[in-house]
Amino acid sequence: MACPFRRMVGPFLGIVGPFRRRVGPFRGIVEPFRSAGLPPALAVGPFRGIVEPFRSKALPPALAVGPFRGIVEPFRGMGLLPAGTDRQFRGTDRPPARLGFGKPSGLHSPRVMNKLWLAFLAIVALGYWGFSCPRASGSGDPVDWTGEPIQEPTERPPFEIDTRKGRITFDPRASFDISAVVASDEHYRFDDGAFLVPVDLVMTWGKLPEEPYKSKVDYGQMTRYYFWRTDHPDLDLHYIQAHSANMHMIPADDNVRKALLKAGSGDPVRVRGFLVNVKRDDGFYWNSSLTREDDGPGACELVWVEEIQIGRDVYR
Repeated sequence: MACPFRRMVGPFLGIVGPFRRRVGPFRGIVEPFRSAGLPPALAVGPFRGIVEPFRSKALPPALAVGPFRGIVEPFRGMGLLPAGTDRQFRGTDRPPARLGFGKPSGLHSPRVMNKLWLAFLAIVALGYWGFSCPRASGSGDPVDWTGEPIQEPTERPPFEIDTRKGRITFDPRASFDISAVVASDEHYRFDDGAFLVPVDLVMTWGKLPEEPYKSKVDYGQMTRYYFWRTDHPDLDLHYIQAHSANMHMIPADDNVRKALLKAGSGDPVRVRGFLVNVKRDDGFYWNSSLTREDDGPGACELVWVEEIQIGRDVYR
């Protein structure tokens, strides 16, 4: 019985041999090998539970057939497993275990899973759309951008709001009402003023949204500034400067913020609110321009927006 095992566990015999000639704490480990004729690695410790079924000839079907047959055969040759045991277990009602995966069905079929994923993505898209879209509170007359912005003195006192970057004080300088066409828009998320001004809109009014200016003047934005250019020197360049402006928009509430983010190039809009100066206790400040005739740094309007109309939809 020991010969086949000796060939398989030969390297262990050099370790076990000295213990068989010794006494003491290792004697209790060595003795069972001498009486059972089994190698140490299989007769004691965690392996004893593996060997015992073979000695009692009560093997589970999973060990008698299938991929384990190569393990069982040596024991049958040693007399530990009666001939025909594998046939005996194959004839039982319990089928041998199979390896691998069967054909998916029901909920786990590819077709059903694809439909579930599409449904999930549709729910996410609808949720995002519902979360990001503003709610119109009414409709207004068509936007008339041919007139000049209306700017008047105001008696509204300073007020404060809490932001994610501290408490901000607003000093209203003038009430403001402008009807225009958006020539360019830029959203901000990471600069120092994004917590207060999430979007800048380049507003054009008067003759600029119409020909010949409309197709002959280009507008752009960069780092809170705007620029315009034209290849047609016959146009009134001062008129372009005086009837276009980059306006920093401060939403009065979340619905107005969503509406401002919705506005884009080509949209006719009407914005009502106040031109304001803002400051914070740590020295942060941002002042608004009060004229359309200036240019360069500090020439942009800082607008506290309480109402915006896009097309015919009014948001407040």
